[in-house]
Amino acid sequence: MGSLVDTTRSDSANMDSIFELYSKSGRPMAEALRFMVPEAYENGRVGADPTSPDFEMEKDVVGFYDFHAPLQEAWDGPALICFSDGDILGATLDRNGLRPARYTRLKDGTVYLMSETGVVPLDDGDVVEKGRLGPGQMINVDLKTGEFKSNQDIRKMIAKSQPWRELVENTQFALKFDKFGDAYNVIDSDEEATRSTTVIRNQVAFGWGVEDLTMMVSAMASTGGEATFSMGDDAPLAVLSDRPHVLYDYFRQRFAQVTNPPIDPLREGEVMSLKMFLGPRGHVLNDVDDASTTRLVSISSPVLNGPELTQLKSKFGADGVSPATAETMSTRFDSSAGAGGLEAAVKALADKVCERVRDGVGLVVLSDLAPLDGSDAMKDIAAGTTRGLGPNEAYIPPLAAVGAVHHALIEQGLRMRCSLVVETGQCWTTHHVACLVGYGASAVHPWLAFDAVREWLNLKGTKMAISKGTLPADLDDEKALANFRNAMDKGVLKILSKMGISLLSTYQGAQIFEALGIGGELLDLSFKGTPTRVGGLNTEELGNELFTFLDRAYPKPPEGEEAVAPKKLNEDGFVKVSNKLEHHSNSPQLAKQLHKSIRHKDSDMYKEWSNSLRNRPITALRDLLEIGPDGSREPIPLDEVESVDEIMKRFVTGGMSLGALSRECHETIALAVNRIGGKSNSGEGGEDKVRDLPLPKGDTDANGVSSTLPHLKLGGLKDGDSASSKIKQIASGRFGVTPAYLANADQLEIKVAQGAKPGEGGQLPGPKVSGYIAEVRGAVEGVTLISPPPHHDIYSIEDLAQLIY
Repeated sequence: MGSLVDTTRSDSANMDSIFELYSKSGRPMAEALRFMVPEAYENGRVGADPTSPDFEMEKDVVGFYDFHAPLQEAWDGPALICFSDGDILGATLDRNGLRPARYTRLKDGTVYLMSETGVVPLDDGDVVEKGRLGPGQMINVDLKTGEFKSNQDIRKMIAKSQPWRELVENTQFALKFDKFGDAYNVIDSDEEATRSTTVIRNQVAFGWGVEDLTMMVSAMASTGGEATFSMGDDAPLAVLSDRPHVLYDYFRQRFAQVTNPPIDPLREGEVMSLKMFLGPRGHVLNDVDDASTTRLVSISSPVLNGPELTQLKSKFGADGVSPATAETMSTRFDSSAGAGGLEAAVKALADKVCERVRDGVGLVVLSDLAPLDGSDAMKDIAAGTTRGLGPNEAYIPPLAAVGAVHHALIEQGLRMRCSLVVETGQCWTTHHVACLVGYGASAVHPWLAFDAVREWLNLKGTKMAISKGTLPADLDDEKALANFRNAMDKGVLKILSKMGISLLSTYQGAQIFEALGIGGELLDLSFKGTPTRVGGLNTEELGNELFTFLDRAYPKPPEGEEAVAPKKLNEDGFVKVSNKLEHHSNSPQLAKQLHKSIRHKDSDMYKEWSNSLRNRPITALRDLLEIGPDGSREPIPLDEVESVDEIMKRFVTGGMSLGALSRECHETIALAVNRIGGKSNSGEGGEDKVRDLPLPKGDTDANGVSSTLPHLKLGGLKDGDSASSKIKQIASGRFGVTPAYLANADQLEIKVAQGAKPGEGGQLPGPKVSGYIAEVRGAVEGVTLISPPPHHDIYSIEDLAQLIY
């Protein structure tokens, strides 16, 4: 038998191969397709109403889905799937139901299935039933007997085929949520200063910076959600930066396009799930009563605390529910090997994991908290002082470790025999968790992030904020840590939804990232199959960045002096602009130079601003491009070059909405671009009707101040100026979109699959929604505006064409 799944074929072709395998192996087609494309049964959508006459049947259906969930990853869709083996003909919709599928049954037994009712002319007198497939529903027809089976008929058939609930009770065991407790993961003395110093040293060693704690972790711990940032990242790419970055920064999340639209995790979270299964998997083609192959532990969050990880490991082995054992493997290595020793350490770890899995280990915890035997850290544990990295230890970056182990297990045919959990100090954002899961982890224990939350609560500034009421009065360790995990969970759902994925189990190991600045050698070591358009970091260079962090944590003292532990986190300025820290393309200094040159018509200042841009540090890939030297090509005759006026007609501005920009700024941009014949972009959010018409004759005074736009107090306006944006945006939130708004556009820009999520575009925080903005947008003052992904409006090329024309 050849390969059933081939990355060179389409997803539909691969699905067809798997479906045919199940059908040829004796599974009824309806049953096979039900667990390949299950309905959204999680979160109480199925089998939750005890008053329903079908309650018991629905519980059996849930058992069917639960039993197969760890054996076959679900296809998400959107998809309308038709299937037949020559005897049975049927159709099913994916869990979100984003494709139209309507059917009509006639008295003579004919069944029509079409995207819309009325495609085929029919006599209503011959119609027995009209209906449509809802999310996750299925119908089929037996071509031999003429029997029609509705979705409910098929569910009843599946529910009776096996004692599914009993099978699940005997093969799957849920991990219970446990309290975080007040014990630090870092063992320390009773002195608070020692504990604080130990936490800081660990954070420095694992690449934390001040902004990570004060802007990200603190927001997650206090609010239960991610911090909201302004759009745009104007700092250099990690591969171009002079400062060391954690490995996650070299990966970019990919997002859905037109025909695979994003999901909205805020409004449609009930079709999504973070449930994962851990342990050796059975084979889906085995007899269903062979329960010994599917004894698994389920978790409802990919983020585990210390007590939960201990509980998880206890589920494996002779005294657990799974006969497979659990083993923690340290990802540390001797720092004397230097940066060049990283590659050997990664390969040794992968070989060791494969060997232990062959010996019967079914749960592998890759841990940089676990010390190497004989290391200084082991002695410290015995003394009860610390569990941080020792001065003679380095660690494999967790993303490189899990990726390498994941691929090594695949190559040796062992991947389904174990699950991977990452226990690391280098994980504190949702992107970090998504990367680890995307490259093979089933769960993460971010031990240092939990310690950081505890330490943040002990800071004087945090205690003062609680006493003043700026932070919640009940914000204790347990609440803050629970908030942090909740923020992680919500953020991971958001990341999944941008790709149109509903289930974390589907996202796991899918590598839905693009590497930006990773070289081929490192890709082959840990990230095989990840697309990259440019080269970059090799393994030794990654080691150099790692050892920069370690040198900060354990600085070498002058000869004859004792080493001094760092007392604070490093400031790199990756987010906020600060002198002598990371370069930012949009700095206050540049803004001042530009404003001064324009306001005072200062050509020298303009040259200074221009030179600052031209001589800036390399920030983006385009900065690496060079214009060839004079004489390298024949110049184009000037009479063949378009005029300045014609060239400027092609100038367009980026789409920035009212609210993201102030009213004055939004209108001034439109006025300026209209003057040169270009096009300004309204951004989403409508436009004040006062801007629809050019300024009438006599509207401006001698100073260029307009009576129509009196808030533009700097003047400089002329009669006939237009503040109307020629490009009008339509986003799925429909904020401010009216017939008049559309009629006053020269060009429409329809935002498709914008991936609008909190803090990532398409959001206007409540405090910025003023009375004026609310009026223009047709919204409520002070209420946050978040545009949903537009999958309900546009889910195919055909619908996009219909909307445009």
